[in-house]
Amino acid sequence: MRALELIFPAAVAACVFVGALTIFPWDSDASFIAHDPVFYAHDAEGRPWRSLVGHHPLFHVMVNVVTAALERANVAHPGHLAVRCVSGFGAACIVLLFSWIAGAGKRTTGALIALPLIASRTFIFEAGVGESIHTACAASLATLWLASRPDPRRLPVAISLVLALLLRQDNVLMVPAVAIAFASGQASGRRLRRTASLIGIAAVATLTLYLLAWRVSAPDVRLADYLLHVASPQWIDEMTAAPDSMRMLAHCAVSGVAVVGQQWDMQALPHVAVGVAFVALLVAAGVLLRGRYASGRFGVAVLLTIGARAPFFAWFEPMNHEWWLLPLVLIGALVASWARGDNGSPPARRRAGHLTLLLMTAAILAAHMPWTYALRDRSVAHARDVAMEAGARFPDCRYATFGAHAHTAFHVIRRDHLPMDGSIEATIDELRQVLSRGTAPIVLVLDRFAGTGMPHLLRQDSDPLASLLDDWEPTQGERLFRYRGRVIAIAWNLD
Repeated sequence: MRALELIFPAAVAACVFVGALTIFPWDSDASFIAHDPVFYAHDAEGRPWRSLVGHHPLFHVMVNVVTAALERANVAHPGHLAVRCVSGFGAACIVLLFSWIAGAGKRTTGALIALPLIASRTFIFEAGVGESIHTACAASLATLWLASRPDPRRLPVAISLVLALLLRQDNVLMVPAVAIAFASGQASGRRLRRTASLIGIAAVATLTLYLLAWRVSAPDVRLADYLLHVASPQWIDEMTAAPDSMRMLAHCAVSGVAVVGQQWDMQALPHVAVGVAFVALLVAAGVLLRGRYASGRFGVAVLLTIGARAPFFAWFEPMNHEWWLLPLVLIGALVASWARGDNGSPPARRRAGHLTLLLMTAAILAAHMPWTYALRDRSVAHARDVAMEAGARFPDCRYATFGAHAHTAFHVIRRDHLPMDGSIEATIDELRQVLSRGTAPIVLVLDRFAGTGMPHLLRQDSDPLASLLDDWEPTQGERLFRYRGRVIAIAWNLD
């Protein structure tokens, strides 16, 4: 039994890591939908030490180290594999932390509690495309747990806090919770001094390392602009509304999107219900599996962290499901802490708790996994490849792209293209005007399948371009290229 207790969490963590490496090809539709990791990988291969984004510099350092190792091993697309290695490592660490928090004799239970979280759409998607969030979540969880232990030690908490802040800047929102958890575990006579020294040490180390990242990566940029890149004017202009009740409702709805993806079109309450149900069932399982460990200080730290994040993210990007991963991780970890210690419930209730977790996992996967897995398709990359193959015979052939995913598909292979935005009608009219001034071929590449990648759109097979493009009758000099019945590229003057 003791061996099983260690083997099961390790096996789950290994499966999570391998899954992050393999679920989505580097140029899959999922990669282009996620967008940012494609550029992290692109920069790691081309300009590694100029790519330390101020919001999460340590993530990029880790990616650069892994990329360099993969390049020496002659692995194809090393940057794209590296972001998945680092993200998968963070995801696996979350599983192992759940087991650690559940404690001796309960390691398997801790891993079981992690299963519904692992099955969630955001956990799978963000890990599989190589986003920066899993490593930051793991460091945040470790920090809060270390700070909440009986008689917490200052140095491990400080190191973990510095790592969390370097892995993701928004982890600063948990600093008050860390300070309160740490202080509550100190003797009254030294509480203030030790807590102040903890925060001071972490602050000095973090700021020093951020300064180093700035000098290495972007010395020609103002320090404030580097540190506050995510809060730059082009972002803030979109976030001017106060975190009122409607924005808070929208942000709460995204908790359900984080669990099963967007299942309904612009409807808040059903998604809120999904998020509430996820938490309620997880809590119910925790009650059934409850041990005799007093986890009150950790619970306070978790609630304080979630409470600090909620109003901020109701203002900043309230519709981004990525911001819900850390709260869901912390809630799951809190439930795992309830299982710690001697059993506090009879075997029948514990079996019911395990069954609840397994049924949750199955239901979550059934709700989103067919649509999430479908994002392995390479429809955007295929459209680009078809267009380039068609134009390969013409040295003067130019490529235009319509939509962000199509733009990115050319950018990642470092190929010049003409990005077109606005309406498809205006785009085609503009290209025809260009053609009227010369005879060089032009191929327009379209994204017809990826879109947002959310289940409700994939289920409906929605495509706003269908009415214009799919019944198109080409005239002389025009060629259409189709994939799965849809036009994915339009060429002029290839004959």
